[in-house]
This record gives sequence, C-alpha cells and structure tokens, in this order.
Amino acid sequence: MAGLNELAKRANVKLKDAKNLFSAIQAMLAENNEAYVTIANFGSFRVTTIPGRTVQSPVIQGGEPVTFPAQLSIKFKPAPFSKRKLANMASFKKGRATMANNQMERPTKKKATVAPAKPKEK
Repeated sequence: MAGLNELAKRANVKLKDAKNLFSAIQAMLAENNEAYVTIANFGSFRVTTIPGRTVQSPVIQGGEPVTFPAQLSIKFKPAPFSKRKLANMASFKKGRATMANNQMERPTKKKATVAPAKPKEK
C-alpha cells in the first residue's frame, strides 16, 4: 500500500509539500461542513454527517441498548475520468493474457478472389 512518502516520490515533490496539500484539504473541509473540495479529473471530497443511532448489543448480557452519537465523516467521489482510468487499468491487469489470445483469434478478412472467366464455347 502506497503512503504519503511514495506519493511525494512519484509526484517529485518534497514530503513536506505533500503533507501541506492534504493538511490544506482537511482545513478547507473543517472550516465549512457543507464544503466540497474538488480536484479536476481526480474527484471531490465532502463532509457528511452520519446520524446517531441506538442498537441492541449482542455482547452485553441482556441486550442493553448502546447509543452511538452523530459524527462527521469525509467522503470521496472519484471524477468520471478517474473512474474510466481505473476501469481501464483493472481490465488491462485482469485480461492481459486474454487480450493477447483474443487478438490472435480475431477473424481475418479474406481477400476477394475472382474466378477466371470460362472461355465461351462456339
């Protein structure tokens, strides 16, 4: 699993700069709970609220209710470009050998042949 160090290396930036980018995204989302942070051709981050709930605990004897408070969460939605790119990468990895086999099995177009004309009988 790649981390922030790997990301900084691939982007050819300092680790400090990569950390600053993600800190800025977090700060923008924290300032306004309704905010979106969108990165073109990558995706968008947004803050959502997970509502509180009460559940029966199977662990606690007697099944006493346990209450979970509402909390904030960050959701990510990939951009269509990112979705397509990821789908293409997945299909390439999955079907590398299959694609090679399919290319060999493609029907080839046959060249049209013309039969020689028969001489007319007299």
